[in-house]
This record gives sequence, C-alpha cells and structure tokens, in this order.
Amino acid sequence: MKTDIKVLLLGLTALVIFLLYSLSSFTIGEDDTEIRKADFLALATPAEEESLVSALPADTIHEAMAETVFQPDTTPKKIFFFGDSMVDYLGRPFESYAAKNGHEIESVVWFSSTTQHWAQTDTLQYFLRKYDPSYVVICLGSNEVEARDIKRRQKWVEEIQQKLGDLPYVWVSPPNWTEEEGFTNMIKEAVGADRFFDSSHLSMERGPDHKHPTYEAAVGWMDTVASWMQSPASRYPIIMEKPEEKVRVTHLLMLKPYKLRKKKK
Repeated sequence: MKTDIKVLLLGLTALVIFLLYSLSSFTIGEDDTEIRKADFLALATPAEEESLVSALPADTIHEAMAETVFQPDTTPKKIFFFGDSMVDYLGRPFESYAAKNGHEIESVVWFSSTTQHWAQTDTLQYFLRKYDPSYVVICLGSNEVEARDIKRRQKWVEEIQQKLGDLPYVWVSPPNWTEEEGFTNMIKEAVGADRFFDSSHLSMERGPDHKHPTYEAAVGWMDTVASWMQSPASRYPIIMEKPEEKVRVTHLLMLKPYKLRKKKK
C-alpha cells in the first residue's frame, strides 16, 4: 500500500514539473538562442486544460489570477428603480450616478407599499412595459421589517421575481432601525447573495421618524450601494463611478399609498 502511494506521489510530482516546464521558454549559449518549450496546454481540450491547470501549485495560479483585472459592464443601462418610501431617498442620489455613468433611470416610489403590493397587483407589469428596462433595482421591505409571517411574504418575493423574468436585477434591503424576525435574510436567500445588497446593519443619520435616513445620509448610502453594484460581489456588475456633483431629480414618480382589497373567497 505504501509503495502505491509513493508511486502516485512521484507521478503527480512529475506531472507538475512537466506542466511548469511547458509554460515558459529559456535561452542557451552566448548568442541567447531561445528554446521554446512545448505548449502542452494548447493541445488540450478546454475541459482537459481546466483539469491540468488545477494541478498547478497555488502560487502559480494566484499569480495568473492577479494579472486579470476585473472590469464591470460599461454598457449604458436603462434602469428601473422601484420600491417603497426608501426609493424617495435613495432614488435622488441614484439619478446623479446614472447621469455620471451614461445610464437612463426611471424611479417609482410607492409609499407604504409592501412585497404584496408589487406581487399581487399589475403595477409592476405596467411599469416594465412602459419603461422597457435592461436593468432593475429594487428597494423594498421597510414596511415589513418586523413581519413574522415570513413564509407568506416569501411567496410574494417569488412572484415579483417571476414578473421580472430574465431581467438582470438586484435587491437593496432597507436600513433597519429595529430588530427583525428574519425578513431580510429571507429575501437574501430567495434572490441570492450576489443579487442582494444588505443595508440592514448600516449606521446612518435618521430623520424625525427615526426610520428613514436624512437626504444627506442617503447620499452615503447610495455611495455604498454603487460601490457594491460595480464590484465582483454583484452578479450583474455595471459601471457606477461616483459623480462629482448632483443633478436635478426629474425621473422620480411617486404613487400614493393604496390599501389592498381582500380577495373574495
């Protein structure tokens, strides 16, 4: 048994040495004649190449990865930003970011709305048809932070996802001001960590109601969200460089609170 292990280790060592040898070139003689080593990986299929590279030492792989510079998508987007009253605060600096980075943006704030409002009415479908976005950002949940019927609300979150279909989207959670019963984590699990920006633990100055941030604090909040949106942590990273100045808010539509009618049994 020990002999078999030794043979296996010797074989793996020989393979690694051969691979390293195959990845470079060297010179000999006084005239610096270059001897190119065999491009072994060029002869392999993509699947074989991945298997071979995985056999390389970690340091070699890390060096190769370091040479690859991450770049977010720089294509201008048609952004649709919707949600509850938090959109009134975040949407203002968001418009400045859109202008800076060549994006178009349409924001809709539905005061006092919940996931149920957007899931069980045709409001979302209406605005998706109207604006025809290529990218969607959601900020919804501030009226449900203390909710306990988590499973029922998960169904509404899933209904919203179904309405969005294949559209790239990210969900920004509200900045919590009190303890909750798992609502934020439910959304994170439903949409995926790489489509979810968790604002629940952010510390920021609040307005008179002690819930909503001040408009000045919302600027800092947006800076944090924007940084994440263009990072590898986001599933759909887009360019979101910080604007030097504010722009006039002209693309923020406000909907009045609406009490949902109970469905007849």
